[in-house]
Amino acid sequence: MPSPRRGTRPRRQQADSPSSGLSVRPKAARVRGLNEEVCALATDVGTKTWQHHFCAVNRTANAAANIAMDLRANTQVEASDGRPEHNLI
Repeated sequence: MPSPRRGTRPRRQQADSPSSGLSVRPKAARVRGLNEEVCALATDVGTKTWQHHFCAVNRTANAAANIAMDLRANTQVEASDGRPEHNLI
């Protein structure tokens, strides 16, 4: 997956929990509540780290989710570039 800027890499994020030892909080106030909710969910399911996905990946995921919601059914879609099929819920 190409990086949007040359020489940049996805950052690995650690859950903001007292046991993680690392607290990475977003600067934008509008996403702080969402960050806290995500960190709580990550702690609940035992996830210690996660990785940022670039916009190109998010656009693909959004398009797939929109197809599934429009169809209101489980379906499988094959990516036009020959990647494996993905389950959409």
